[in-house]
Amino acid sequence: WRNILHRDIKPGNVLVVDDEVRVLDFGLSLSVDNLEEAGDEISGTTAFMAPELFNGDPPSAASDLYAVGIMAYQLFTGRLPFPTGTLVQTMHYALEVQPEIDSLDLPDGIKALLAQLLAKNPARRHGTAREVIADLAAATDQSIACETVRTRESFLESAPLVGRKGEVQQLTRMLDEA
Repeated sequence: WRNILHRDIKPGNVLVVDDEVRVLDFGLSLSVDNLEEAGDEISGTTAFMAPELFNGDPPSAASDLYAVGIMAYQLFTGRLPFPTGTLVQTMHYALEVQPEIDSLDLPDGIKALLAQLLAKNPARRHGTAREVIADLAAATDQSIACETVRTRESFLESAPLVGRKGEVQQLTRMLDEA
């Protein structure tokens, strides 16, 4: 919703605290308005990269949502949809092999959500995270909490900042000792 592409969504970059999910590590992120900054660079963790990225296509919301699909598959099944191996093997699976979803012991709504998130063609994936959340809520018979831009912004404005005071003090001590 802030027009930012993360480009490295994976479990290590997602923190779950109580009932909140927080995305971390925006080191590879780009604004959708500055995609040219990516150039020809392919970035991200290969096991979570969308097929089109291996073909040199620019990152998009669809490529980030593909990574969400890989994480969801892992969350629901306990394993990644494809074996990990060399870069060539990872690219082969991402580009050529559709993950097995139909035989999973999951409700049909969750299977449909996974299939859409993991579609090889980015045009067949959800367009926004909001669409994914709506489909997930429908598949699990959960309601979506009403969130407006105003309430979200008020939370962001009032949220406490977490600094690096302890780390800076430790580095300063180490520098003084050196």
